[in-house]
Amino acid sequence: MPDAAPSAAARWQKAQAYERAWWEAHRPPSLDYFRSTAQQVQADLAPFGGVGPASRVLEIGSGPAGLVTALPGARRVGTDPLEGFFRTVEAFRAFRDPTVEYVAVQGEALPFEDGAFTVAVSDNVLDHVEDPARVLAEVRRVLAPGALVWLRVHVYHGWGRLVRQALERFEVDRGHPHTFTPAALRALAEAAGFAVLHEARGRYGPAWWGELTAGSAKRLAHALLLVTRVEATLVLRRP
Repeated sequence: MPDAAPSAAARWQKAQAYERAWWEAHRPPSLDYFRSTAQQVQADLAPFGGVGPASRVLEIGSGPAGLVTALPGARRVGTDPLEGFFRTVEAFRAFRDPTVEYVAVQGEALPFEDGAFTVAVSDNVLDHVEDPARVLAEVRRVLAPGALVWLRVHVYHGWGRLVRQALERFEVDRGHPHTFTPAALRALAEAAGFAVLHEARGRYGPAWWGELTAGSAKRLAHALLLVTRVEATLVLRRP
């Protein structure tokens, strides 16, 4: 058994190594996911002002191409600590919109001026970062007043979070240093100074049954330990 829990920085470095190894093993994957999810982003933001040709869009954790390559905007920027790797893969570069700017940087230290963007998006990223609170603080800083945020994160119910936190001493999930419940995610966003305009999440029951019957030993273990996860989506506004 490890003597102590790993530091946040060390845990994050291992998560980054895991993430890169995953993309190296699965390339060239289908990247159509980004286009279909970008359509969902536009639908979710539409009731609150939306994202359009005049928007200045920032993505935290854009990965090999990002939602930002399929969203409209006068300025579009994708950020990812692994961008130095992603840009070396021809299949990733070919999928990207060449007018999007990609920057290799952590979300905890964004190299942009205050109020530079009017929309921020982040899909399945906040549980991968080194410091989620710092990331949200930086996002708030670089957003203009009234700007919108589309945030999606995997979440667990209370028991699932407790089990995962206990297992973290063994680093059983190298790719995800952080575990959220829906309430914890909302509280984090509000503590960063955002107003929650909309919240939606999947249902644990069907997700649990899907893992129980999937025919995968890993997913069966999730079901038996009651650590099934679902996706939670928040639409936020910067005051």
